[in-house]
Amino acid sequence: MSLLDATCSEDCQDTVAAGRLALLVAISLFFGAYAFARWLWSGFCGSVDQLWNIAPAFYSWLCVYCEPTARGTLAAALCTVWSVRLTYNFARKGGFHEEDYRWVYMRAWFSSNFGLCCFMFWFVGIVQSLVILAFALPAYVVTLYPNVPICYLDLVVACGLLGFIAFEAVADQQQWNYQTHKKLAISQGRASEAQKRGFLAEGLFRFSRHPNVFAESMVWWLFYGFAVAASGRWLHWSIGGAVVLTLIFQGSVDLTEKISASKYPMYAIYQKTTSKLIPWPAAPLAKLH
Repeated sequence: MSLLDATCSEDCQDTVAAGRLALLVAISLFFGAYAFARWLWSGFCGSVDQLWNIAPAFYSWLCVYCEPTARGTLAAALCTVWSVRLTYNFARKGGFHEEDYRWVYMRAWFSSNFGLCCFMFWFVGIVQSLVILAFALPAYVVTLYPNVPICYLDLVVACGLLGFIAFEAVADQQQWNYQTHKKLAISQGRASEAQKRGFLAEGLFRFSRHPNVFAESMVWWLFYGFAVAASGRWLHWSIGGAVVLTLIFQGSVDLTEKISASKYPMYAIYQKTTSKLIPWPAAPLAKLH
């Protein structure tokens, strides 16, 4: 192959890769426009929460369709496992027909409908939609290196992903069991001291106030590992998605804790005795009673 032919081939590959990324961005903005339009039509803010569960797996499989590779298929399959598990937990909590309780508090931030509309347009319609795409972009990066074979790092990433998906599933199940039993016990007038407390502080929640959020963050940091394995670079531009997601989680957790502290008098003690995110040995549980 002549130098000219090689240059043309590289230019063609660059054009295809750019077009693929442009397609992903366009789809992401379409999803955002749907979420914003649904809010305008019905006032329902939960559409973007639904996209968090489903869109990353869709993006991953779309990348596999565009450039089939063993690494891309592995990444998409694991992303699907994550999506199915999270969607199940989301659905049983009523997420497909009810808003997250935090939206009530976020609406209160705005004194006018115009301010709320601007927030929904930029943060929900554009920013969150692009963030969802951003932390799934390692799947796109894999398509840029189709000839790089699977290596040990991919296997480490895959095992880590499965481990943290399982960890998050356990945390969500513990929370589900506690809240379900608490509501039943209170309605029947036989609530235990732990249930009267109002929040879960046992199991994984004895070592972290938000073990599920910690696991969710780790899932996407590990997913970034596929981009590292494909590109051969530990620091790659696609790390931005995991970084931004972690920052958003920090803000989300802070809001959740503010709400919990206002509802439950003992939550301030829980905050002092238990790690916020990273699981860590905690103070004796007796201090919460």
